[in-house]
Amino acid sequence: MTSMRGVAMTYGFDLRTADSDPHLAQWKRMARQLLGL
Repeated sequence: MTSMRGVAMTYGFDLRTADSDPHLAQWKRMARQLLGL
């Protein structure tokens, strides 16, 4: 969660879009597992 928060803050300072992040799919899988979805 700390890593995800740090990356989310990066988007506030960097003009890149979240869709271009290579780790997005992995974070979605991890969030689903942690939330039991």
